[in-house]
Amino acid sequence: MFDIYTGTLIREIDIGDYPWAFDVSSTGLLAYDQEDDIIFWDLNSNKELARISKNGEKMMNSKFSPTGSGYYVQYGDGTITCWDIIYK
Repeated sequence: MFDIYTGTLIREIDIGDYPWAFDVSSTGLLAYDQEDDIIFWDLNSNKELARISKNGEKMMNSKFSPTGSGYYVQYGDGTITCWDIIYK
């Protein structure tokens, strides 16, 4: 992440080699695929929040809903899954 005004590097997060899909929500969550899991990362606290198994499926695309309350994943077999994001 960079400060858009100064170009200064603020934070780097190692998301592994060649993730197929990732997205950042309006609420500061990063979601990305890594090997067998989808990983949810809180950019505000810089901590991993959760992992969801991909059950061996290849992610092709992913997107948070505009409000950040849903997360959609398109898999290589053509299916789309939606998760509700619940904050605790």
